[in-house]
Amino acid sequence: MLTPLLARFRRSPHNVRKPRRPPNPSEAARTLEYEFNMLGVAIEECRKHPPPPYGDMALEAFLLHARNLVGFFRGSSDRGDILAIDWLRKPTTFPLPILNKTLPDIHKLLGHPSYSRGKRHRTWRYDAMYLELAANWRTFLKQLATDEPNYRKLFK
Repeated sequence: MLTPLLARFRRSPHNVRKPRRPPNPSEAARTLEYEFNMLGVAIEECRKHPPPPYGDMALEAFLLHARNLVGFFRGSSDRGDILAIDWLRKPTTFPLPILNKTLPDIHKLLGHPSYSRGKRHRTWRYDAMYLELAANWRTFLKQLATDEPNYRKLFK
């Protein structure tokens, strides 16, 4: 997995914009913590295996927050997105092997209705996806403490 910074040098559909300093770090930190906390709440509900429609709702919430965090770690070309590269000075690798393979299915499930959406009730490896994101979250916070201690203080 390439770092978001190195991904810019490859010709890929995931053109990552240049890093910039967060315009409102405390608000952005709250947004990022919300995403990660909601991911945790959603996985707890998924683990309970509630019946439809509540099980579907929990799964979709989990996948939505997972997708948002993948975007944070991988980067995007959108100037308004909060990206890990905006916060860190040292290029940092955020490996996402499971989520990189699963992301097209997540997009299909959460996207608009289509004939190729696929089977809704497939087996999702949400525990593995959560562990992958949690490890990257810890890596981000650890590197942030080194690179930008004042920004790190904005996170719990």
